[in-house]
Amino acid sequence: QYSEKNKNVITQLELEKKLKGDDKSWLDGIDRITVILCVNARQREGITYCSNVCCGVSLKNISILKELKPDLEIVVLYRDFQMAKKEFEEYYRDRRKESMFLRYGLERQPEIVKINEKPEKYQVSVFDTNLQDLLQFETDLVVLSTPMIPPENLQELAKMLKVPLDKNRFFLEAHVKLRPLDFATEGIFLSGCAQWPKNIQDSISQANGAAGRASRFLSAKTIKTSGLIAEVNQERCIGCGKCESVCPYNAIEFKDAQLDFEEVSLKVSKSFINSALCKGCGTCAATCQNGAISVKHYDFDQIYAMIESYLLES
Repeated sequence: QYSEKNKNVITQLELEKKLKGDDKSWLDGIDRITVILCVNARQREGITYCSNVCCGVSLKNISILKELKPDLEIVVLYRDFQMAKKEFEEYYRDRRKESMFLRYGLERQPEIVKINEKPEKYQVSVFDTNLQDLLQFETDLVVLSTPMIPPENLQELAKMLKVPLDKNRFFLEAHVKLRPLDFATEGIFLSGCAQWPKNIQDSISQANGAAGRASRFLSAKTIKTSGLIAEVNQERCIGCGKCESVCPYNAIEFKDAQLDFEEVSLKVSKSFINSALCKGCGTCAATCQNGAISVKHYDFDQIYAMIESYLLES
């Protein structure tokens, strides 16, 4: 959205690195900084979600900048503010006293034009929706608050762990209210920004909860599982591997088995089900073309009888 070739157009992450460094000489010659929130976020297409932490991080960096250089002018261009907690709201009100806040809309986003090379200066044009007027001013540094996005290779990890991702490629919990820290796959838990962008305080709270959930398994000598699980008829299994690829709980693995004939022994791959991981969903049984897998208490004779009964009634 904004050119990356401009030296003095940086992201909040790059600004934080500068603020943490010992050398603060980069602030020399900078009299006005413009912070733009919701850059490439909350769009109609692409990244449609709010990154949740950008507003708080921006205000924190503004506070540090004012401490380093009290006479620095800071202009904040925002669409909305995500300051959910009481202390965050008070922090936001304090920042409004020392900076200028201008609100823009999605339809008319701020425009930046370089007007000078050395030192770099930019002209910012923004239509303020509160004033209903187009404002233009010069700035020395532009800071972009960009959204937090999942890494590109997260799909591979999700397939490895047999856990789902939501439409934004964040990990999806088993149930948002009943099991917010659990995956459908037993023994794997969720916390922090793997689920959704969140601040450190919320991430630590969720991590404590996930650790508590994991301690149930670590402290127990045995694990209680449901009796409603799938089982494999080894004589029918041909080791095609289709059941392993469709199992959502990673409960199926292949092991070498030895078949003894009169004078010959053959080593073949057979499907084995981990009863501690199996949830009895029946996906593998429905996929097996050889009829080698059945779910306890729901064998093929029972299923066929249910179907015949339904057809007779209808």
